Amino acid sequence: MSGSELPTRNGYGTIEIRCPFQLGLRPAYVSLAFIKEISARGPGKAREFAEIVVPALKTPVAIFQGLRWDHPEIDEDDWFCYVAKPQFAYDYKRHQRRSAWADQVLTIFVTSEWVVYNWCWTKCAPEDSKLPINFQTRFANRKL
Repeated sequence: MSGSELPTRNGYGTIEIRCPFQLGLRPAYVSLAFIKEISARGPGKAREFAEIVVPALKTPVAIFQGLRWDHPEIDEDDWFCYVAKPQFAYDYKRHQRRSAWADQVLTIFVTSEWVVYNWCWTKCAPEDSKLPINFQTRFANRKL
């Protein structure tokens, strides 16, 4: 699917992400208000989103569905968590690219409506450094 063929949604930008149900990519949406909020947090956060988060959504090491953890605002049966182990992160204070934390993975949350909701760095599982800690209980099932 080329960029010109991606479906549009009013108030949202469109990106391609790995489809959790079949091989290939599918469209996802990023709220323009979310992009504005990211930009307001500084160039480090904005560059991390553009240079690390967006590419990670195309090539995750794991995708989980059904969020089950202690953040009630994102305890959702149909939401997804995309997990990546990028080489780089961004220092938000200095706005500079740096090596990613060896003991953390990038977790990116996507709603059931295919809207990129948020992302954060999460400690790795002791038994698998490419997965988030407590992945067995934090998610209902693994899709990839």
